[in-house]
Amino acid sequence: MISEHKGVRWFDDSKSTTPHSVTAALESLDNVLLIMGGRNKGLDLTVIAPMLNRVKEVIAIGRHLKK
Repeated sequence: MISEHKGVRWFDDSKSTTPHSVTAALESLDNVLLIMGGRNKGLDLTVIAPMLNRVKEVIAIGRHLKK
């Protein structure tokens, strides 16, 4: 955790560069605003789907927005 303000916890998980590492990070959180982007590298993003119940909203940035 990098900060907490008014009950909102802020995390920088820039090490989660694969769908599996994003899934592992989401396992310990809930009510998440997930900001993700970068190069897809042809990875299967569907592995994140089972964890989306923990995600309130997704902000996608970068080259592969339509994935």
